[in-house]
Amino acid sequence: MLAINRLNEIRNIISKNKSVMVADLALQFSVTEETIRRDLNKLESEGLVTRVYGGAYSTLGVQNDVNVVLRENILIDAKQAIAHSALKYIHNGDSIFLDCSTTALSLASMIKDYSLYVITNSLMIAQELTLCPHISLILIGGNFHQISMSFLGAAANQALSNYYVDKAFVSCRSLSQAHGISDSNENQSVIRQLAIQRSNESYLLVDHTKLGSTSFIHIADISEIDYLITDHALDSNWRTHLAKNKVIAVDSTQAL
Repeated sequence: MLAINRLNEIRNIISKNKSVMVADLALQFSVTEETIRRDLNKLESEGLVTRVYGGAYSTLGVQNDVNVVLRENILIDAKQAIAHSALKYIHNGDSIFLDCSTTALSLASMIKDYSLYVITNSLMIAQELTLCPHISLILIGGNFHQISMSFLGAAANQALSNYYVDKAFVSCRSLSQAHGISDSNENQSVIRQLAIQRSNESYLLVDHTKLGSTSFIHIADISEIDYLITDHALDSNWRTHLAKNKVIAVDSTQAL
């Protein structure tokens, strides 16, 4: 296959799947991984994708569900700083919900020695905490969503509806002042809605790239959360907007 034809095919795959893995494309097109990396670099230069270790994901459109394997390698330091800031709000004896975001996964890695009740729909978080003797772990079931390595759908929603927690730690795909908190996956958004509704305190964990954009499905209004934890200092416009909606802004810049 000519390089130009391969690039067009990769464009079509990205348009459909929103994210791609280098190894999968190399196998599909019978070329080396280095060839695919060069192709993805070209597409990144066109503004079509963002390159990360192991693959790339689409930067276009409101419906953009990125594979968790790729998300693990995006803004690692920022996610760890956000998780570290969130950690100070967790205390022994708390019951908490952690969603399937990679920021929540970073937070899970920091609570292994705590004594907690942890509810999650994330298989990766469950695996992270499964051997922790002081954590009572509840993994809600449902339909397994491979892209996010989490359980979703009606059964998962019903399971989560049986619980109340002290604190919910959730992320999202986008956050805007005009449209609030939004996501790219409808089933994922329902889980996050429920977690916010069934917690005494809710914490939204977002890196700076998610601010000012809107995705496919509305999760909640900003006024429905209690804390916003970000990796960059917020400008005065955002701080005013959050204060108006009685949301406490936490800047984790110092943890970077």
